[in-house]
Amino acid sequence: MFDIPSWVYEYYEKDKIAVSVTASLFTSLVPIFVILLCPSAPSRGVLHALLAFAAGSLLGDALLHLLPHAMAGQAGHDHGHSHGHAPLPEALQSVAALLEKAHVSMPHLLFLVGLLLFFFLEKILRLNHAGGHSHSHSHSAQSSKKVLGSHALLNLIADTAHNFTDGITIAAGFANSLPVGISTTLAVFIHEIPHEVGDYAVLLGSGFGKTGAIVSQVVTGCGSLAGTLIMCYADRWVGGADAIVLPISAGGFVYIATVSILPELLSSQVTFTSIVMEMLMLSLGVACMILIGLLE
Repeated sequence: MFDIPSWVYEYYEKDKIAVSVTASLFTSLVPIFVILLCPSAPSRGVLHALLAFAAGSLLGDALLHLLPHAMAGQAGHDHGHSHGHAPLPEALQSVAALLEKAHVSMPHLLFLVGLLLFFFLEKILRLNHAGGHSHSHSHSAQSSKKVLGSHALLNLIADTAHNFTDGITIAAGFANSLPVGISTTLAVFIHEIPHEVGDYAVLLGSGFGKTGAIVSQVVTGCGSLAGTLIMCYADRWVGGADAIVLPISAGGFVYIATVSILPELLSSQVTFTSIVMEMLMLSLGVACMILIGLLE
């Protein structure tokens, strides 16, 4: 139904690294322009609508794109063909064969690894700043300024780490195929908007001025570019790296949506209007991923 122009495919095949870097810069810098339109912290209703849309897009990309492509790559290898999906590196193919005898799917195992990895990272952040922001989407701490320096520093470190994993995921998507790269970029971009706006609100609440908060967000956005470049060259050196990163990223996306975003929506004051709005935005996020799937 939807066809990607042939010239886009030609450019993609010519220089996948340039395409990945461009997508990474897009997801990092465009949300900054959205922040420029924010005179102050966004209203709770607007932020929750954006968060619901982000949750839907993350769940849709993880469960409808990333994980299925990783599974198709393993199935393609088992039958001697991958059809552009993500085949496992040779070093892990014997491990996958052993797990298959125990009826364990390697992509699903890596998916669980992603969930546990993101849980571990968040616990480490909480350990370093108990009760802090911990890179969740709960921004209630912004009203407390007694931990100004450490709160802001933790927020910036967590933001950089998060952007770094986003960059890795984007590069892994394009290493797999152009449609998967596009869907992953869109999912990252959609969830980056409320994330960056929310972090902007946190920095304002921590005492940053508007200019300082925006500059800080630009600096942390460099983490995405670093992650993209590392993943691009890792895939060149170790073929099939995307087959590992895609399911792990899927687990991370599900973790962010279900542990960070949805609890924030559940903790807010519930009205009939908010229920309808959030369900519509969740469904719209999933619908966007389905539409992207029609490109494949």
